[in-house]
Amino acid sequence: MTDKSRSKDKGLKNKMVRALFPGTFDPIHYGHIDIASRASRLFDEIVMAVYDKPLKSLMFSPDERMDLVSRRSTATQRSK
Repeated sequence: MTDKSRSKDKGLKNKMVRALFPGTFDPIHYGHIDIASRASRLFDEIVMAVYDKPLKSLMFSPDERMDLVSRRSTATQRSK
């Protein structure tokens, strides 16, 4: 590791690292929850982005899916 890369690593310690987890989540299932849970151990914040106009047919409306995601993500404190 060079001196430059070490200085960059030190700079990240004070910065928040956010991860984006996009998907339709129609419906959200244990696989999604597992990925968010594992990611929460690696990142400071997980943003679960619910796609609202996919090309496939969906069972739930975007609002219903966002509600399901927000209810499930409470188990993972770092998810939004």
